[in-house]
Amino acid sequence: EGGALYANYRDYKLSVEVKHPVNNDMLRVVSVEIGNGLSELLFFRTPDGSMFFTKDDPNGFLSLNTVRSNAEERGGWYIVNFMFAPTFSFPVTTFQDLKVKVLGAGAMPASTMMDDVFWVENRLHMVGFLAAYSEEVGYIENGGWVKGSEQFYFRGIKAVYPGTTFSPLPGTYSFTVTDEVGNKFVQSYVEGYANIPVTAENDLVKKMYILNITDVPSGTDVSDPVVFYLNIDPYRPTPPKEVLIHADSFDDRNTEYDDDNEVFVTWEPAEDFESGIAGYYVATFDPFLDEGDGQAAFVESPDTSAKITFDDMGTRKVWVWSMDKAGNPSVPSYALTKIDATEVTFSEFSPGHQVWVNTHTPVCSVLVDDTGGSGVSAKDLQYQVSQTNTLEYGAWQSTPGGRNAEQIRLSVKALFANGKNNYIRFRAKDVAGNGWTYSKDYNVWVDEERPSFVNFRPYEVEYQNGVDVVVSVDVTDIHSSREGSGIRLDTVEYRVSTQGRALFGDWVSAPISSVNDRGVVHVEMELTFREGTENYIQFRCYDDVGNFATSKEFNIKVNSVPDVHAFMGEPSNGHTYTTSEKILFDASKTSDPDGDDLDFMWYSDINGFLSGSDSFFRSLSPGVHEITLVVNDPAHSVVRTFEIEVLEEMQIDPAEIDTDGDGIYDEWEIRYGLDPNRPDSFIDADKDKFTNLQEFQNGTDPVRSVSHPPYPDYV
Repeated sequence: EGGALYANYRDYKLSVEVKHPVNNDMLRVVSVEIGNGLSELLFFRTPDGSMFFTKDDPNGFLSLNTVRSNAEERGGWYIVNFMFAPTFSFPVTTFQDLKVKVLGAGAMPASTMMDDVFWVENRLHMVGFLAAYSEEVGYIENGGWVKGSEQFYFRGIKAVYPGTTFSPLPGTYSFTVTDEVGNKFVQSYVEGYANIPVTAENDLVKKMYILNITDVPSGTDVSDPVVFYLNIDPYRPTPPKEVLIHADSFDDRNTEYDDDNEVFVTWEPAEDFESGIAGYYVATFDPFLDEGDGQAAFVESPDTSAKITFDDMGTRKVWVWSMDKAGNPSVPSYALTKIDATEVTFSEFSPGHQVWVNTHTPVCSVLVDDTGGSGVSAKDLQYQVSQTNTLEYGAWQSTPGGRNAEQIRLSVKALFANGKNNYIRFRAKDVAGNGWTYSKDYNVWVDEERPSFVNFRPYEVEYQNGVDVVVSVDVTDIHSSREGSGIRLDTVEYRVSTQGRALFGDWVSAPISSVNDRGVVHVEMELTFREGTENYIQFRCYDDVGNFATSKEFNIKVNSVPDVHAFMGEPSNGHTYTTSEKILFDASKTSDPDGDDLDFMWYSDINGFLSGSDSFFRSLSPGVHEITLVVNDPAHSVVRTFEIEVLEEMQIDPAEIDTDGDGIYDEWEIRYGLDPNRPDSFIDADKDKFTNLQEFQNGTDPVRSVSHPPYPDYV
């Protein structure tokens, strides 16, 4: 390359071979000084054998690729390879010297000078031919036209080093286009030729664009600025006038019918007062509504005719629109013609082929069409019906007459049966007398039956052993062996009551667990109910044709807690149980709301298991007993506890006997003439406002009003 290194073009390899007089492992530094101290490339090797590359380049004149740079020992020499590249900032373009220095342990430093090794080419200039490109009109010549607000591209120019075809690396420079008012359009990542996006103003002006190389130091771009002119035309041309479709030639006067699909189109020229008419597009589709099935043909101005071939028959349109030189299209104009059809057609069958309906007498209709032909004969419209298969149709039936027309909607009321085996077909003639044309066999599915709810779980007669119950049901539209239209999943709902049939909650969408291959919908969910028999759930849904069904109110019984009533008989002495007496343990009044059999288990923390009966007599050992009663039904376990004290006979003080259990000792009652066998603790015998119990507790006479506890003091 004549000693030239091209700035930002590629990495260059500079290899330095050095040798240490004792051992190459003792080498420490290899440096290469570029020019007269412009930059320095450095290689370091540490005593432990690790190495790295760096540079002393405060002005960014060079780039050093430390990943690709490497060092190795070969043939007794240590070879250091620097991978570097000059940048556009390199300050001179004259030949540069290299000074190599080597430092090592146990040896004198060494250096050498290499004169005029290379020079740096840091200049660029533009080559090629600048052109504007629009997606709509293609390449635009200098001084050509574009429409307002249109985005186009400048292409055809690339940046190279003088005297070469080489271009810098992508991303190291940019192309900038500046218009006459200072708007800038930049392509920052350039790979090869320019492709600069520019948006024109929506104004009738003449634009000037100047192209430069940018994002490089001053003086890098040594090319002359490239200037390009464009004219803006924001206005549409006028549409073509007098569009006509001729049958067999451009001069044929028949512009209404044709017996083949090749036609000849003519029109009057359009006008454009800015850029001028470039030509006309001719198509068999409306460009403003759809893209059509094909491409529009372009006719260059001043020609105003084209030959068109239609893909099919019937009433056909041809659209023609003008295009000016800036790419502005006009509003399209169109013309009509008819291509004669050979037979009628049937379409738009209602209610639809293999579509469910919810009546066995649906209105079936079909569109009989002879558009583009002679028209449908209203007196030649017939139909026939089958309730079994396509081989067993009934007789052809005629329909009431009407007017001939290009299209007739034929509607009849058919008689079908529930199920899928219903068929209807039609036949018709056109006005020209072509033979019968038969429709396809239309299959109509009838479903007049409501969906049903089956396989409800849990069984209504079974009691559930908890309030959280998994409920499931199958929702089906299958009736006997005949399938229906299917369940609309989004309509399956349920509601719940835990207080009888009269207090249901709101309807809620039911969770769908699965749908099998026959369309049976399985609903399954866990719900919380109340104990007892007043829990109900109900379902509802629609099938696909609108038949509505509501299930029965399914009853869910939840096992209730037993109503436990238990007590212990009074001590025989009225106040204290003794070891000699048999104590009554009674839970016989316990009941279960569900009628379940109950298990009774009595325990004492001193005597252990006492009995499995609901009522029994039993003596106990002396001590303070904690009596535990456990009552079980299939779902519940109810526990009641009692605490009683049992004493030996000798432990009881006769003076503390309270036979009637009213809290007053028998001895005190006998002393004052009260009855020890009748509870009378709350009687005021002497009418002094204090009860017998209060007199007993205060040591006063209960039968003399002058002897009483002290009255409280009131302020």
